[in-house]
Amino acid sequence: MIISEKPDKISSALDVARIMQDIIAAEHETDQDREHFWAIGLNTNNKIKYIELVSLGGLDRSNITPRETFRLAMLRACKSIIVCHNHPSGNTTPSVEDRLFTKQLEGAGQILGIAVLDHIIIGDVIQKYRYYSFADEGKIDNLANLPNQLPQEPVKINEITAESINTKCDTLEKRIKKIKSQLDKRKGISRRNENIT
Repeated sequence: MIISEKPDKISSALDVARIMQDIIAAEHETDQDREHFWAIGLNTNNKIKYIELVSLGGLDRSNITPRETFRLAMLRACKSIIVCHNHPSGNTTPSVEDRLFTKQLEGAGQILGIAVLDHIIIGDVIQKYRYYSFADEGKIDNLANLPNQLPQEPVKINEITAESINTKCDTLEKRIKKIKSQLDKRKGISRRNENIT
């Protein structure tokens, strides 16, 4: 579900915390006690292209995968994303699962060429603008310049693969001929033994 398509520019984790806490405060009270996981797609100027509620979980958990998180970012050609989720308990300290999932997202982002700028955890509605930012704490690799780190020359994977396949095929053909030759010799020996008896 797409929550917003605001053109707001993001310049800090506090900007994201404010927007997301305003969104959760606007929800019905019963939904405020559930864990939400959002993906925020950004353009090259860090302006919001969309805010998507990727998952609405239970009291302390939201089941989510990198595939679901990056789906809309790929469709909307985003340069980067920020992910955010709430802890209904109000405790913004990241869990072990939060840390592991952040690393998973970073790896997926590297493969897709979509930088994960931050993962922000917000508290409950009562504790306005209380948040934890993985980027502010130095717990996330800021990959904002990811496209500049990629090789300038396209890698010729198909040529390398075709060449290595041809080499392997030649090697296999030689092995097959050798095995056939050995089998033929064995058959010749067994035929001679049959003729002797």
